[in-house]
Amino acid sequence: MVELKEVYRGLADRESFFVTLASDHLPQQIEGRKTYFVPKSERNPLLFLVNCFIDLWILLKERPKVIISTGASFVIPAFAYARLLGIRTIYIETFARIHKPSLTGRIIYRLHPDRFFVQWEEHLRWFPRAIYQGALV
Repeated sequence: MVELKEVYRGLADRESFFVTLASDHLPQQIEGRKTYFVPKSERNPLLFLVNCFIDLWILLKERPKVIISTGASFVIPAFAYARLLGIRTIYIETFARIHKPSLTGRIIYRLHPDRFFVQWEEHLRWFPRAIYQGALV
């Protein structure tokens, strides 16, 4: 998301917010912006369930028009809720996965996001409906 800073640079807090994993390090580009933190679930079913409730609470509170994500498992319930709530979704498969897609990407793809981008042309083999326009970096 840091590479997409031009997208949100001019937006006020009321127009954008971030949801990220709870950590000690916050990228400089989002410091001072409205940010929600979710626990890292790493395939932990209990924490994933907690994140399901957190995602729903954030979506109902903020009512975003669009969700843009570059990954992390906590976004899966958010994208599922977004379909039910009529929120547009854009997913960008991680650049770090070169030889095979991420688990989050494979699940999100099945949820039929409005736009699904891959950063490696080879990933079109797994995601034929995806859009390839090169890497964000």
